Amino acid sequence: MEGTPDKFDTKALMAEIWKLNTEEEKDIIDVHDLHVWSISVGKNAMTVHIVSKTPLKTLGQVTDVCRSKFGLNHTVIQVEGPVDDNNPHAFQCDNDIHA
Repeated sequence: MEGTPDKFDTKALMAEIWKLNTEEEKDIIDVHDLHVWSISVGKNAMTVHIVSKTPLKTLGQVTDVCRSKFGLNHTVIQVEGPVDDNNPHAFQCDNDIHA
């Protein structure tokens, strides 16, 4: 089994994702299932699930953070809209083993 590369700081990545929330706009509600692993020497991959009020905006912002600040060019970012009858982006993650 592969683990997170020793020199990769997943806590820093998580903090950068949360910093996308501003005083005016707190779009990101939850971040879970963040995993980073090495797919070859010097090439890392990442997956994450994010609950956001603005899924497409958040997807773009997180993609940019991953590439520009962490060198992650192979990412899978699942953005879920909050479960709300008024939200056309409502989507709930079926994974019950969030880590």
